[in-house]
Amino acid sequence: MFETRKIQKGALSVAALLLLFSGIAYGDERTQRYTDGEMVTLWVNKVGPYENPQETYSYYSLPFCKVDPDKWETRWAGLGEALEGNALVKSDYIIRFKKNTEASLVCSTKLDPKIVDSFRYAVESHYWYNMVLDELPIWAMVGELHVPNASAPLEHREILVF
Repeated sequence: MFETRKIQKGALSVAALLLLFSGIAYGDERTQRYTDGEMVTLWVNKVGPYENPQETYSYYSLPFCKVDPDKWETRWAGLGEALEGNALVKSDYIIRFKKNTEASLVCSTKLDPKIVDSFRYAVESHYWYNMVLDELPIWAMVGELHVPNASAPLEHREILVF
């Protein structure tokens, strides 16, 4: 009889501790609870042509603003993400929960012909990019091709990169 009471008290103590600690929540992308002004991590993932979603490349295979590769912080969620070709790398973009941010320069780079050709190819091939913010996917096109007049020569095309 005393054995049964000891077991019941032990089980009750464990249950009380579990209830106590389950009420403590720390804000981060895993709990999806943030405090005002807390950093929200933006992960960059991959790029690829719209017409062939299985053909994907690392986000930084295009010459976007880059984090120093020696400082890359990566995240792997599991086998499913690896099979999908996901390679999440923490970006340098600063996003704070419930705080407006003025437009600011993240980085600058000199556009040499090789970089321009890379972006031109990506825009003309309808490349998209993927990012992840608080477990929510962000998909957008790398850029748009504007031809002001269909009869204009090819030199008058305007390429907008986002």
